[in-house]
Amino acid sequence: MTPSFLALLALLALAASVTTCHRGEQANPNVALRWELHDDGGIGLISSVVRCGPLAYLADFQQKIRPLDLALRRSLPAMNLEGPPLALAADCERRRLFVVYPPSRGNMEVHEIHAESGTVVRRHVLPPTNVQGAYFIPPSSLVVAGLVQPKQSVALRQTTPQSPFVGAHLAVRLDLDSSASEPILPSYDDSCIGAGACWLVSVAPDARGWWAAQPTSMAIAHYDNRGNPPRLISVASPGLLRTGRSIPLGTMADEGVRWRGENSTLHVFRTAERVVVVHARPRVGPDWQLGQQLAFTVLMNSYTPDGRLVQADVPLPDLAVGGDADGVWAIDYGPAGRTNGVTALALVKASVP
Repeated sequence: MTPSFLALLALLALAASVTTCHRGEQANPNVALRWELHDDGGIGLISSVVRCGPLAYLADFQQKIRPLDLALRRSLPAMNLEGPPLALAADCERRRLFVVYPPSRGNMEVHEIHAESGTVVRRHVLPPTNVQGAYFIPPSSLVVAGLVQPKQSVALRQTTPQSPFVGAHLAVRLDLDSSASEPILPSYDDSCIGAGACWLVSVAPDARGWWAAQPTSMAIAHYDNRGNPPRLISVASPGLLRTGRSIPLGTMADEGVRWRGENSTLHVFRTAERVVVVHARPRVGPDWQLGQQLAFTVLMNSYTPDGRLVQADVPLPDLAVGGDADGVWAIDYGPAGRTNGVTALALVKASVP
C-alpha cells in the first residue's frame, strides 16, 4: 500500500449496523435525525452513507454494506463484500450500488451490486486513485473523487515536493457501459501546504457541473458543464484554522497528524439548495503518539451556489460521510472519539437550512 493510501485509511470515518433509530436531541438544533446503532459483534469503520428514498446504505470497512430502512425504523440484512469499501454510490432507479475497493495488483476495482440481493452484477477496473467518495451520474457514469496524477510523471518530478497538484485532476469518470475511464476536473490550486493531507480531495455534483475542494486550500471551486475555468469561492471562517506553517510531502506521519491538529482540512458536499464545506482537525494532545485513536473537531459552513455564506462553523460530531437533499450525515462516537470494533454509536443527520 502507498503512503497516500495509508493516510486515507487513517482518516476514514466510521460505523455500523443499525438496530434502532430516534429523533434528534432537541438540545442541538442542527441535529435533524439521530439513529442509535448497536452491534454486539462490533462495528467497523464506515467510509460512506448513501440514500435511496427511505433506505440508507452504510459502507462498513468490515467488508459489509448495512442497509437501514429509515421509514420503518429497522435494519435490513447486511450484504457481504469482497473487501473493505473505500466509497459507495447508488443508482437508485435501477437498484444498483457501486462499491470502490482499495488497490489490488496495481489497479482498483469497482463492483456493481444489486441493492437487494447483494449479487455482483458487473466488475470494473480503475487506475489507482486516492478515493474520497463516489457518485453515480445518469445515465451510465460513475465519478470517483480523489487526486489523479499525470500518467507521465516527468513534469511532476520537476516540481517541488509541495506541488502534487501540478498537472493533476481531482476525479476520474468511469463509463459503466464500456468500462473506460478518464481523469476530470483539473486542479485549481497548485499549492500543497499539508504533506499527505493534500491527497484527500473531494468533489460533489450539481445540475450545472461539479464542486471540488482541495483539502489544504482556502477556497473551493465550481466547474461548469461548459468547460469554463473554475469559479473560486473563499471558505474562510473563524473556525477554519490555518497557522501559516507548511510541511512538505515526505514529512513523517506523526508530524503530519500534528500539523492537521493545528490546520483545518476541507471536504465539500452538495445539498439541493446549498454548497456545504466541512472543515476538520484531529484533537492531538501533547502526549499523543502515532497509532492512538483521535477525536476530531468538525465544523460545517454552508453557502448559496453563488458563494454567499449562510452558516459558519456549525458543529458536527465527527467527520461527514455523506449528504442528501437537505443535510449531511456524520457519526457520533461519543467522548472517546472514533474507535474500531465498538458496539454502540449513533448515525447523525445535520440539517442544512
